[in-house]
Amino acid sequence: ARYDVATTNLQSHVKSCEKRVEPPETAITAYATGGAYNHGLFWAWICLWIARRQRPFAIVDDYELKQAFKVLNPNAHTYCPTTVSDHIKEIRTFAIPSIKDTLKNYRFLHLSFDGWTAANVLSFLGLWTAILPEWQLIYFP
Repeated sequence: ARYDVATTNLQSHVKSCEKRVEPPETAITAYATGGAYNHGLFWAWICLWIARRQRPFAIVDDYELKQAFKVLNPNAHTYCPTTVSDHIKEIRTFAIPSIKDTLKNYRFLHLSFDGWTAANVLSFLGLWTAILPEWQLIYFP
């Protein structure tokens, strides 16, 4: 009957989630081997790697890279390039206030401009900010 569809969907969802929950015995195994897979942290590092090393967003669609992730963890899930782009924009939004607070603590900043044209004829202008606390160069691209 149509009236029990919502309950059936909920029951199906609960059953599918129960299959993904690790039994308590595996908690000690994960701890003993040095940790457990954290999907959010994994993707934060992937997005930071792509942004910092200027990798193309499409790299997450690379077959060999996906297979390498699966070797490390069979449950590793990869997103599409558009999702990676969205995640990087979100990380940037959260990082800006922290960078502003960090830069407020210094009297002198070095600003550098960098302009370039990409292969697809798009022009870019970048601003680099650098500080030198205790003779250690830190920059914010």
